[in-house]
Amino acid sequence: MGFFDKIKNGLTKTRDQLITKIEWAVKGKPIDEDSFDEFEEALLLSDAGVETTAFLVNALKERWKRGQIKTSDDIKQCMIEETEVLLKPVEATVVMDTHRPFIILALGVNGVGKTTTIAKIAKLYSESGKKVLFGACDTFRAAAVEQLEVWAQRLGIEVVKHKEGQGY
Repeated sequence: MGFFDKIKNGLTKTRDQLITKIEWAVKGKPIDEDSFDEFEEALLLSDAGVETTAFLVNALKERWKRGQIKTSDDIKQCMIEETEVLLKPVEATVVMDTHRPFIILALGVNGVGKTTTIAKIAKLYSESGKKVLFGACDTFRAAAVEQLEVWAQRLGIEVVKHKEGQGY
């Protein structure tokens, strides 16, 4: 399994929530114009972002108008294909031997799986013989640093952080 496959598997919670919301939107009724408002809401609530949501909803509508969207499985397949279209232009191999130290900065809204994803990336790099160090900083969620420390302990990785109450 490749690096991005492992990351993708780690994001199953968000994916499953989105799929459940979409399935509820179409359960027991035909897909119609009103369904797309529910798809849009589901995407926005899963933090897809406004531009990405608009892109995906427009793609779904176009395929629906052509008769290619009839079931929730059709919706899922369309979203997979269109997400690949979005990601393909920014796909790149991570080359970490060109810069030392090599730093990965993770940013995002709360609850999207940043810390878990960071831990998975750290595990991959550790297992490949790289030295990994976590730098903890979170000014909004009190338990974030502790959550990172739990992952670090599990993986045998050192954590750099400020003393509690000193700010970041």
